[in-house]
Amino acid sequence: MKEKLLSEKSNKTLNGLSKAIEVICKISKVFVMIGIVCVVLATVVLGVVFSKIKISGNEIKIKGVKDKIVFVEKDNGVALKFNNEESETINIKISEVNKFLNQNSVSKLALFTELNLIVVIIYMIITYLVLGKIIKVFKNTRTDSPFVKDNIIYIRKIAYYLIAIIILGIVNGIANGLIFDELAGDIVNTPSIMAIVFLFALAHIFEYGYELENSKKEKISN
Repeated sequence: MKEKLLSEKSNKTLNGLSKAIEVICKISKVFVMIGIVCVVLATVVLGVVFSKIKISGNEIKIKGVKDKIVFVEKDNGVALKFNNEESETINIKISEVNKFLNQNSVSKLALFTELNLIVVIIYMIITYLVLGKIIKVFKNTRTDSPFVKDNIIYIRKIAYYLIAIIILGIVNGIANGLIFDELAGDIVNTPSIMAIVFLFALAHIFEYGYELENSKKEKISN
């Protein structure tokens, strides 16, 4: 009787947690989708803006815009000034800003920006897919048993999505390095690798549980 009560309590706790995680993931999916739309729009708008940009010294002029963006030297770095408003100071020398702007064409800067925005969009799409799989996994935990074949597939798919993110990061880092030698990205993402190993191990545990339950069912039926 005591074991039955403990089992019911555990099921209620698991169901409550799975519903809460499912709701959080659904809300996150909505925000990610909004984010994807915003970044896509930003990519299009920036493409148009870059076609109207002209770089001169430490100034950036945009055709059709009265004010210009100016890099202003400060005691502790450089600030960005636009429309008489200054940004926070960046710890960099004005000579380095001038060198960067004068050595790189507008088309190069546009390519770098557009490329990284496209990478952000792909990251967000993968995040959206991962959230969808997490929702499905936790939905299945509210069935007779969480050790179902679908959960094994979903967990492995999440691991593959993380592998795609690592590959994307490597490709983006190499591409940035080819555009600007000083802007090569991180090649190894240790936390993501650890997460992938964990997910494949978790998928193996779920597979083992699935096989155990199947063998018990077979024994009972026989």
